[in-house]
Amino acid sequence: MEAPMSHLDELKEQLEEAVAAQDFDTATKLRGEIDSIQHSAKIRAVEEPAQAAYFHQRQTEEDRSKPPPR
Repeated sequence: MEAPMSHLDELKEQLEEAVAAQDFDTATKLRGEIDSIQHSAKIRAVEEPAQAAYFHQRQTEEDRSKPPPR
């Protein structure tokens, strides 16, 4: 019996399908969602509060540098 897919796995599968269909706008949005989930997981896994604050600050700076969605 196969384990159910996680939300992250589903997003990755959708990303592959979007790229294969050359739907790059959708692929970009999915990549952003995947990155956000992985970043959140990384912050939760960090044990030291100072490191978590560093990663959070870095993500906030990256978010500010991205152009606004169309």
